[in-house]
Amino acid sequence: MRKEPKWPRHARLPLGALVILAAACGSPASSEPPFSFDGGQDAVRSGADDARAKVDVPRLVAPDAGGGSSHDGATGDGACAPNLTGRLRDFVNKPGFTPASALDDDFENEVGDDRGIVLTDLGSDQKPVYAHGSGSTATTHGQTQFDWWYRDTPGKNLPFAFTIPLTAGDGGVQSYDNQEFFPLDGRGWDDEYTADDGMQHNFSFTFELHTTFGYKGGETFTFIGDDDVFVFINSKLVVDLGGVHTAETKAITLDSLVTDDASQTPVPLTVGTTYPLDVFYNERHTVASHFRMETSIGFNNCAPIVIPQ
Repeated sequence: MRKEPKWPRHARLPLGALVILAAACGSPASSEPPFSFDGGQDAVRSGADDARAKVDVPRLVAPDAGGGSSHDGATGDGACAPNLTGRLRDFVNKPGFTPASALDDDFENEVGDDRGIVLTDLGSDQKPVYAHGSGSTATTHGQTQFDWWYRDTPGKNLPFAFTIPLTAGDGGVQSYDNQEFFPLDGRGWDDEYTADDGMQHNFSFTFELHTTFGYKGGETFTFIGDDDVFVFINSKLVVDLGGVHTAETKAITLDSLVTDDASQTPVPLTVGTTYPLDVFYNERHTVASHFRMETSIGFNNCAPIVIPQ
């Protein structure tokens, strides 16, 4: 089943919002991403910089008694250049693909909204926890397959490092905008489909990003896009756009943060404290892929936070 294009071409966004538009179903003008891959699954190269860096590093921030963390280094005010390096994992579900053992029907399969796929609390391993055990949901097929999404699994996915390069704008806003977001073209399983631009691209992948920010008060966060996006702040689910669907919107205000579930439990933040922000995104269906991010949040991790397993 094909997702019909319903992408909003020009969304009016609040200043200071963090916006991620991903795998949308419209067809804005294409642009080449200002980064590339080279040298293997754990190597990353940004722009013209040929220096390669291993990114398998432990979690940098440990919670304190108040649920956040103190941070004696960068503050998001220019003390360092925040490093938004995460992990892509390529999947495949295409008729006739070899080896057939790699096929995963969580991808290129069912279409529909699917809230509540994951629990409200992030797991102790900084991974989302599947909420349905061996059972299925509208677009998923049990915990075993779900656990492959954000864990390196030989024979099932192929991992690659990926860095989001932010561009400084007015008013302290930083942005990343790629309207043909296919970072795994020519790599991974390379199971190509025709996209909205008429070109062949490698769909079916996930992206996991861990970062930290110093909370100042007044920050906002907006997501517009598809497919699944799960965003955790201080290890609580605050954006749940689960499912394989056309572009949808979720806006949150950090000053009045609540969990994105039926309980809407408050998630209080303390000004001057550093908190983890964890983003889990999936591209699970054709025909397009767009990724836009705009934020005034002060990210402050100077080194990558990548958690393969």
